[in-house]
Amino acid sequence: MATTRAADPQQILQERDRAIREINDYVDLTQEAKDRRIAEVREWAQREYTEARETEKRQIEARLAQSRQAVFRVPTSSAYSDAESAQVYAAFRGAWADVKSSTEGVGSPGEAQETLMGIMDQAERTGDHHLARAVYHRRIDLGVQQVVDRYLEGRPKEAIAWRRYTEAAQEAQQAASFEAIYAQGMMDQQFANQG
Repeated sequence: MATTRAADPQQILQERDRAIREINDYVDLTQEAKDRRIAEVREWAQREYTEARETEKRQIEARLAQSRQAVFRVPTSSAYSDAESAQVYAAFRGAWADVKSSTEGVGSPGEAQETLMGIMDQAERTGDHHLARAVYHRRIDLGVQQVVDRYLEGRPKEAIAWRRYTEAAQEAQQAASFEAIYAQGMMDQQFANQG
């Protein structure tokens, strides 16, 4: 049995099966002793597999949460006082309320995109970063990719945060897909088999 934890389920299965073969090959052990050692190996493999699954799930959730926070955060400086930070957040909430009210009840995605693009034009002309960010956040809610692309132009840090967020969201979505659940069930079945 390996002393280090194997993160890959296939490696854990291979290690389990190898250890069971070795135990079965011992000619000087009684069947009772072999059965006891094999049971220990199976318990170890099941424990390692469960830990690996839980670790992977936690990592996916953490990446999604971190990347979501990076995309949706309202930038403030560490040099700001608490009062100044509160003003920044209040200004953003005001911009957000304006953008949201302008796009609520809009009939089609095309109309919403046109409205958001108009607001983005105004934000960029006037240098209103809060308004631009509010449009960007609203686009995410409405699914208007052109607005996101427009916002990310010339904002490399935000573009990297967006890419990480979309990758993490895709990873989380794939982990919850039918195919992933089916594959997980098949792997669970392999660990349930006697090996």
